[in-house]
Amino acid sequence: MIIDSYSRLALRILLFGYIGACIVFGGASREGYVAQTILAGIASLGLVAIFAFRPIDWLKGHILVVYGFVLALFLLILAQLIPLPESVWGDWANRDVVLDGFTILGQSVPNLPLSFTPEQTLRSLTQFLPPLFIFTLLAVVPRDDYSRLMLWGIPFLAFVSAALGGVQLATGAKSDFYLYEITNRGFPVGVFSNVNHQATLMLIGLPFIASLISRRRGSYGASDLDIALNILIGMFTLIILLGLFGAGSLAGYGILIPVLGACFLLLKRQRRAVPGEMEKTDTIWILGAGAGLIAFAIALTATSPVLDRLGITSFGDGELSRLGILGTSQEVLANHYLLGTGLGAFDEVFKLYENADSVTGTFANHAHNDYLQWLIEMGLPGALLLIGFLVWWAGRCIDIWTASPSNSSGIRRAASIGTLVIFLHSFVDYPLRTPAISVLAATCLALMIVPHRSYGTEKPKKSQRIDL
Repeated sequence: MIIDSYSRLALRILLFGYIGACIVFGGASREGYVAQTILAGIASLGLVAIFAFRPIDWLKGHILVVYGFVLALFLLILAQLIPLPESVWGDWANRDVVLDGFTILGQSVPNLPLSFTPEQTLRSLTQFLPPLFIFTLLAVVPRDDYSRLMLWGIPFLAFVSAALGGVQLATGAKSDFYLYEITNRGFPVGVFSNVNHQATLMLIGLPFIASLISRRRGSYGASDLDIALNILIGMFTLIILLGLFGAGSLAGYGILIPVLGACFLLLKRQRRAVPGEMEKTDTIWILGAGAGLIAFAIALTATSPVLDRLGITSFGDGELSRLGILGTSQEVLANHYLLGTGLGAFDEVFKLYENADSVTGTFANHAHNDYLQWLIEMGLPGALLLIGFLVWWAGRCIDIWTASPSNSSGIRRAASIGTLVIFLHSFVDYPLRTPAISVLAATCLALMIVPHRSYGTEKPKKSQRIDL
């Protein structure tokens, strides 16, 4: 029993510690290679340990479906790395520029993979390890051991990043508190290099706070501990909202409105059996607060400095503005929609389509529309895989929101809103390309679909001292 208690505590520490490490060291898509490599190494060792020492009785139902999508994705990426004859990669994949290069050099055309950058494609495989490890760990560990941890932990991580952003803002653009060289200096980016990703984390934290509020309803003044917890929730809410508004992310402002609406629905559907007047009072407060926040967000959007201060990759009409990148990316897609350019090859292929007369030291390493970039890199097979996953995810959301309220439905609904935030933000940015957000996405996905299971429902095994 003592060993079980210590092992369960160790698993909680591993869970939250690893997620926290991914947040702190994985806030950029292009920097922090050493730390991210270490995190990927830990994830690979963890996955090997789970499959080697833990029975796979947990690999069923929707968890098995997710693993099916993961396997299909890995096979698709590996297919992009197989050397193929010129008749395949030359004619089918629009590699005219590559063929012209060999012709100019007077060399014979070798067998080459479909990926323009096979080394980068191979490296991209490692980026899936941290989220896959966290998803698997959450699938294996009984929910009783981490539901409350995640319910409080995700808002806490958002709170820490928002607080760090406040310190960055207070200490100026040359502050030593920025974690990355390439970053939006002068803005409160927190643990990220990009204000948009900071906004994503803040938005993910809000539905979990709503779930906490729904659980605390009716215990506002029951004890000193209840009062302390309610004050803590209020502090989390205030700092997270300040972090969101201060980041100056236009996408964050826009996504805030549907997120607040979803949080309101969560609170309504999770309401306890309280007197009608109490319920009406709660509704009035929630609607009033939501309307005030929406008005504040609209006012900030209209006066936000982000339009002028985010530099060349803004909403102007230049070739490296958001609209300019979008136009060039659509041209790339028109030539590579069938088989794709290879995962991670976007920035190299994008350079082939730039106007040579206007090239500067600034370059586009992402399309700022992750769906578009996914289609460019993964082609038609990747598009079909993505559509299948989104349809499956939508079905799970419908199941979660139409089910009767229970002790676990609040956190499941909060997690579904968290994934929605990421999917919406992906239309104008690339949040899943950062380890921090990808791990949070995996966490939310696991919270949505992993069935309820506690240690009390498991049969102990003499040969298994530590239950992973």
